[in-house]
Amino acid sequence: MSDIESKSYVHPNETFHVPEKSRYFSPLDVFKTPETIAAAEQKIGMMFTERNLLAPDVAVKLVSRMIEAGRISKDANDFEKRCQQAIDEEGVDKLIRENFDDRYGRARFLSELVGPFLEDDILDVGSGDGLVGQVIRNEHGRWVTLVDVVDINRTELPLILFDGEKLPLPDKSKDTVLLIGSLHHSDHPLEVLREAQRVAGKNIIIVEPVFIDRNPTNMLSAQLIDWMISRVMKRDDIPCPANLHSAFEWEKIFEERGLKMVEKYDFDRGNAHISEHSFMFVVGV
Repeated sequence: MSDIESKSYVHPNETFHVPEKSRYFSPLDVFKTPETIAAAEQKIGMMFTERNLLAPDVAVKLVSRMIEAGRISKDANDFEKRCQQAIDEEGVDKLIRENFDDRYGRARFLSELVGPFLEDDILDVGSGDGLVGQVIRNEHGRWVTLVDVVDINRTELPLILFDGEKLPLPDKSKDTVLLIGSLHHSDHPLEVLREAQRVAGKNIIIVEPVFIDRNPTNMLSAQLIDWMISRVMKRDDIPCPANLHSAFEWEKIFEERGLKMVEKYDFDRGNAHISEHSFMFVVGV
C-alpha cells in the first residue's frame, strides 16, 4: 500500500506558505473569469458523469443551472440554495444524496484503510456522525473517543465537545489521534494538528484531500467541488473553508513539527486527470 517513496507529487520549486488561519474560500470566487467558469463547468460535469449518476441530458441541464446560479448569486448562501433548488426541481435530490452520502460505506472503507496503524486508545477529532469510530470499535476492538465542535453523533461512543482549537485532554493521553477529513474543514488547521501532536502518545493518522495539479484555475475548481459535495450534494451544515494543500505542503508541515512519516498513501493515484486526490498520512510523534 505504501506510497512513501513516491516523489511524483513533490514540487521542488513550490513556494511553501500555509496560513495559520482559514483562507475563507468562497465558491463565488470561481465565477469571476471565463477561464475559471469553464473549468468549474467541466469539474461539475465530471462530478456527475464519472459516477454514471444522471442521464446525460439531465446532467447537462443541471450543470448549466448551477453555472448560471454561480453567475447571479449574491453570496455563498444564495448560491447554495439555488443549486439545491435546481437539484430538487430536476427531481434527482434523493438519488444524489444517496450517492454522495454513503456514510456506512465510507466508514467501512476508512476503517480498513487505517486499521493496520491503529494503537489501543484512539481519539477521533472532527468525528462528525461517529460512524468511522464505531466501525473501528466493532472491527478492530479499539477504544474510541469522539471529539467535535458540534454534537451530530449517531453512535453510543463517548463524545467530547471542543472549541475547534484546544483539545480538552492531557498531553500524551491517547495512543492514536485520527484526523479524517477534518483539517480542511477547520478554520485553524495547524492549531488542530499541533493539539493532535500534543495529545497523541504514538501516532497521528491524517486523511485529507490534497492538490495534485498546481494550476491556480484547477486548484480553485477543486475547492469548489469540495465545497459543493459537502454543502450542496450532502447538504451538511458544516464549515467549508476549503483549506486544501498539496502533499508537499503537508510533508513540510510534518517535518517542521518533528513528525516522522511512517506511511503515505494516495488512494486516487490511478486518476491522473483529477486535480485533487485523497491521501492518508501516518506520522509518528
